[in-house]
Amino acid sequence: TSYRLVEMEISPQIESSVEHVSSSSSLGLLLPTDVPETLSRNLIAGWDRNGGIVKVYRSQMKKGNESVSFGPFIESATISLSDGSEGNVSDSSGGTGSAFIVDGGADGESFAISYRSRIQIYSSYLHEAKRLCCQAIIEREGFTPGSSLDPATIAALAKTLAASDPESNETLPASDLWYQRGITLVGDDDPTIRGFGSSIGCSLTGPHYLNRLVVGSDSGHVRIYRSKWLNGTILQWQRLDGGLLDPGPDSNPGKAVVAMAGSGVRFAVSYPSLGKVSLYRFIDEENIDETSSRPNIEFIDEIYSKNGGDDMFGQSLSLDIFANFLVVGAKGYVRAYWLQASSSSLAGFELAPAGDKIFGEESDGEEFGSIVASGRVPLHNSGCVTCPFILDKQRIAISSPAYDNGRGRVLLYQYNEDEKSWRPLVSPIESEAAGEGMAHAVRISPGMGSVATSSSFGEVRAFEILPLM
Repeated sequence: TSYRLVEMEISPQIESSVEHVSSSSSLGLLLPTDVPETLSRNLIAGWDRNGGIVKVYRSQMKKGNESVSFGPFIESATISLSDGSEGNVSDSSGGTGSAFIVDGGADGESFAISYRSRIQIYSSYLHEAKRLCCQAIIEREGFTPGSSLDPATIAALAKTLAASDPESNETLPASDLWYQRGITLVGDDDPTIRGFGSSIGCSLTGPHYLNRLVVGSDSGHVRIYRSKWLNGTILQWQRLDGGLLDPGPDSNPGKAVVAMAGSGVRFAVSYPSLGKVSLYRFIDEENIDETSSRPNIEFIDEIYSKNGGDDMFGQSLSLDIFANFLVVGAKGYVRAYWLQASSSSLAGFELAPAGDKIFGEESDGEEFGSIVASGRVPLHNSGCVTCPFILDKQRIAISSPAYDNGRGRVLLYQYNEDEKSWRPLVSPIESEAAGEGMAHAVRISPGMGSVATSSSFGEVRAFEILPLM
């Protein structure tokens, strides 16, 4: 099957500027609501401007008997990360934590923001209402379990509950639709941490999945958190890593890059200066003592670059829903792996190469592969997350911001099981202006049917990947 790209309207765009960088974007897919055959998707974009701005754009998608129609992305919420008084605050840790990173939950109802060495988590009130429907809403409003409420009613009930509950420590929402979950994480437990939040991964994918967050840093420290509701109303972030992924006193592993599986069951950590990527899973965390050295994580497998750290193997990572599929970006190339059973491994699994390396062209330069993205839901069986992993037709997006003297482009590939290789899926997404740096950030929607990218000028673009008629 051949495919084509159809660009989607995003309105309104933030004014483009060479002085204000759009550092990240994230595509999420909201699950079907009570409106039959209607899906709503969120596009979340962040700008390093006026102390940090995040905009949430929503697109309605209507599925008919033989066709699918897409509405434009219309701004539905704006979140300001500063009141203006912190507009010129720099990263006090001396690292690159000032980078603006957005990582969205696979259902589009939650997202994490890393900005100026601070991390904030936001969720929609619809997300909160789903969690509370089996608890406080049922008890206080008299609804029975399993009752069908329209999304507007659920959101209104959750908003009223969060604002009026005296036991809740949640503040009023930053917008009509979104609120911050818990406190802002700053990574101030260790003075040697630099660039806290220079890489993040979250699994805030809804009430049926585990809410976990993994945070990388320029100094090599890795922090892992989970959110837990106390008394059903007060959210706290608890550390899971126990300091096990901190660098030793005499070691200098360099920057730690992280990625979280969409379901929150596994995560990956890489050290590009060492050329090493490790995969872990979570274990036994029902009761957590944050002062204990008892591990809440378990090592699965690791892979190394044959060139050591010279090729920056692991400078970018992406995982699917269960971390059965891993994409690793390096200097000038990308390689994918899949997790298969192994009797020789203590964990019972090992990472095996999926096809050959994908190399950029000469005009792409060494920045090819600086960002990679993959979907978080399998394509087969309409995205069923309970089906066995299938490598065939997996898709990845690769950034090349230095292409053609800085115009930049995004390349999309799909795996062909018969040929055991990666093949171009569609024509590349290219910028029209020299030096624009398209592919500054890249995201693929969970079902791998859409891709979003941003430029270093501040422009955000989104595309549908549709069969060629």
